Amino acid sequence: MFFAPTFAKLAKQRNVAVSLLCLSKGDHDGQGELRKKELVKAAVSLGLTPDSVIIVDDPNLPDDPRKAWNIALVAKTVEAVVTAGDVDTVFTFDKQGVSGHPNHIAAYMGVKHMAVTSQRLKFHPVNVYVLESVGLVRKYSSIIDTVFSLGSVLAAGDSLMFVADVQAYSMGVQAMALHESQMMWFRKLYLAFSRYMFINTYSKIN
Repeated sequence: MFFAPTFAKLAKQRNVAVSLLCLSKGDHDGQGELRKKELVKAAVSLGLTPDSVIIVDDPNLPDDPRKAWNIALVAKTVEAVVTAGDVDTVFTFDKQGVSGHPNHIAAYMGVKHMAVTSQRLKFHPVNVYVLESVGLVRKYSSIIDTVFSLGSVLAAGDSLMFVADVQAYSMGVQAMALHESQMMWFRKLYLAFSRYMFINTYSKIN
């Protein structure tokens, strides 16, 4: 949902292999198995292949904002995928998690921990980019936020920006529609007004 412009852009590039790692199966409401299937369908609609979608099913990483994830476990889990897949770049949330969700923030902290402490990655450097969290007004300013984001991206030499064209935006909407169990009424508003449907900006943390 938050990374759709990035997936849509990178999946088009022939020399880039894109994978999606989800650290839980989304079982907070008891719909984990359904959401796993939906996530694969959504990822395929964004240009990924089914076997490039990796969904972790670990009881120690529950889909529950009230239960803190162990940061070392997150780091170890991500590191295993990175090293097995010969990954050279990771995109994840920043320290605010875009929506403030504790699991998003734990994902950031785990990836950062991995980048700093992993002995295996000393010989296989990995670029880590974190998705910028913005204030409420900018978050729901749709494509208009491109104006505000462009200046800060240009000023920072190690930042990245992905902007969705009409086709990429449509792909993002379709992907969310395929994740039907997540489509609450407020997410329909998100599809129309969230800047994350149109633009992703990243800062490099390592």
